Amino acid sequence: MKGKQASLIPSVGKVLQEEYIKILIKDNGRDLITRVVREEIATIRQLVLSGKPVKSDLQSKVLKRVDSLNNGTHKKVLNASGVILHTNLGRAPIGHDILSTVLAEVSSYSNLEFNLKNGERGSRYSHIKDTFAYLCGAEDCVVVNNNAAAVLVSLSALAKDREVIVSRGELIEIGGSFRMPDVMAAAGCKLIEVGSTNKTRLSDYANAITENTAAIMKVHHSNFSIHGFTQETGLDELSHLCKDKGVSLLYDLGSGIPCPNPALPFKGEPDVKTSLEQGADVVMFSGDKLLSGAQGGILVGKSEYIKKIAKDPLMRAMRISKLDLAVLAQVSRCFFKTEDLKRLPVYHLLLRSSEARRKLAEQILQRLTKENINCVLVDSRGQMGGGTLPDLELPSFALELQLPGESGSQRALSAEKFHRQLLKRELPLVGYLKSGLMYIDVLSLFEEDVDDISLAIIETWKLLVL
Repeated sequence: MKGKQASLIPSVGKVLQEEYIKILIKDNGRDLITRVVREEIATIRQLVLSGKPVKSDLQSKVLKRVDSLNNGTHKKVLNASGVILHTNLGRAPIGHDILSTVLAEVSSYSNLEFNLKNGERGSRYSHIKDTFAYLCGAEDCVVVNNNAAAVLVSLSALAKDREVIVSRGELIEIGGSFRMPDVMAAAGCKLIEVGSTNKTRLSDYANAITENTAAIMKVHHSNFSIHGFTQETGLDELSHLCKDKGVSLLYDLGSGIPCPNPALPFKGEPDVKTSLEQGADVVMFSGDKLLSGAQGGILVGKSEYIKKIAKDPLMRAMRISKLDLAVLAQVSRCFFKTEDLKRLPVYHLLLRSSEARRKLAEQILQRLTKENINCVLVDSRGQMGGGTLPDLELPSFALELQLPGESGSQRALSAEKFHRQLLKRELPLVGYLKSGLMYIDVLSLFEEDVDDISLAIIETWKLLVL
């Protein structure tokens, strides 16, 4: 390394003598600050070695890093994307009403695994068993930390070292590039593919059953849809076949609405209760999608199967936490009555009237136009998201920001810059870009956030446009 290049790299010892560093050490300890300084200097060294320009902003980088360590990076976000169950934004928000009830249970000791009737050890799943028995008609219930884990542990317990038959049209990929065949391989079972991508008949399943077949597994393709020349074998048909051949019928429902409800716009979406009535032995579904709770994988079904799953060694590794379990227990009770669903933020947003959505959009529009911000109110179409209901479009309203630019490409660059600046705020605002324009959709916004939303747009407009 040449002398001029080396001079760009400060020594750790010298930086530790800086006054601002001494203050940081006093407040945060020498070990932490020394590590931060070493890592930031290492970054500078890599830039020098690669010949890239080096900015003399070590102090600001150190201060920002220490602030991030002290305050964390996980924060509230204003969701103006028009997607209610936004996977990257945490899917279902829990809501203050639910959390205030849960707080009393988890902020002190509880009877999580303690039977108050006999003073002996109890089961954490007893706190939700009766709820899902009522909602879904399930004989028994256990919960793990997500739905992929639910699939994995059920296959491990019921089909390890044996064959499981799945339609080729249901070998789905879930979030993070995890695919159903990989999950099945990890569970130690042999996948037997039947049918084709668009058509799988009952005879395809029947012809594939052997003495080594443990189960037929049906998978709800909740994050995509297939239309046209298609055929799918229903649970009721598969149930008769499974009983006749003495194999289990497992159903990965995924999205997880617990029971039918005509008040919800989920026409055609399978639910847990109906799936059990149609003959599924075990149904698996997510806790943070249409159930609108904490992340979890819920397994319900016949007691003989659930008990086997509960005894599988993987259950310990995938056990749900007491906090998530408490949230799921509270959330699931809201499905007893339709009017209670609005206690859940997801269903508050979903069931909010078109007039209420327009009123919210107009409130924000009025504040923006008062500040001379160029925007118009337009009709929009939102989504449930989160790997659910891919064909469901929800009518909404959005604010289209009229950012400056003499050409379409210039306006697109302005919109991209505006979008990124909103993400950098202490309270980030996530809108969306479409055809080179910036939109703020109210479908996924809460009424109490109007002030913060308006302020974010106004301040960003003044910073970048005026």
